[in-house]
Amino acid sequence: MNDLLLIPVIFLAVGGILILLWRLFLIASGLFLIGFVSFLIFVEGYGIYLFFTETELYTEDLAQNGLFGFTTFFIIFNLTLLVLAGWAGYKRKRYNNVLANQRDFW
Repeated sequence: MNDLLLIPVIFLAVGGILILLWRLFLIASGLFLIGFVSFLIFVEGYGIYLFFTETELYTEDLAQNGLFGFTTFFIIFNLTLLVLAGWAGYKRKRYNNVLANQRDFW
């Protein structure tokens, strides 16, 4: 009789542990994303600072490594970010226009 009453308690305990682990995962992933975005902002800011103050570092890297160096990756990465930001802005503007047109319709 007592064994049958223990089964729901075990399910509740396991469920509570799973909920706790899920919450910890959400917190950890949020902190990881905050750290990753902060790292990207730092790298971009410092890279732009170096581009304008230590230009010879970039030219030496291009001369030594050609298209397979950090400079090429940095330029392509920044251009990709610029294109993605422009595309996201375009999509957002278009979405807002659709919403405004729907409001005018109703």
